[in-house]
Amino acid sequence: MKNRNSSVAELGWLDHPLCTKYPVAHFRSCAIDVLQAGKPQSLGMHWAVGVLLDGQLDPLGVWIEASDQELWPRVFRELNRRGVKDLRFVFSKHSQLFSDDLRQVFPKALALPTTTSEGPPAAPCHSISDSVLRRAFTDCSAAERLHEGMDCLVKRHKCFSDESAAATAFANALIRYDREICSAA
Repeated sequence: MKNRNSSVAELGWLDHPLCTKYPVAHFRSCAIDVLQAGKPQSLGMHWAVGVLLDGQLDPLGVWIEASDQELWPRVFRELNRRGVKDLRFVFSKHSQLFSDDLRQVFPKALALPTTTSEGPPAAPCHSISDSVLRRAFTDCSAAERLHEGMDCLVKRHKCFSDESAAATAFANALIRYDREICSAA
């Protein structure tokens, strides 16, 4: 059986190099049921999408976790190992949980709670264009479609046979999304 805290990279998916800079990243999560010893156990499934400097979305990864204390340092180190050197604004409902871990790997990053009503921070970094920030904060329809698709995936698969099957399903959804975005461009 795979390690409960295994990442998609460790399972062999989405270990491709990433861009060095993402002005905005969105981290999302949901609870999934996975069979362990014949009984369903609830685990957290997390995924992230980065916004590139040109405003395009880039799937960053998928992670299964059992403990937030173990998850976030590993996620940010993995993103760094895969080439990310600069994250600026990171949105998640878990922003308070991982803010310190995020800043240890990405010192310029600012973790913010997920919100749709607020705009960009009052003093955005000058190296990020205002139009990219506006688009990232106000036009997230593609990211929302991805997140809705992930939610539908969980509803369809009431209980995954194991963690590897869950990670595979989420990774395949991200890969399909990435292909759709590339073919639409």
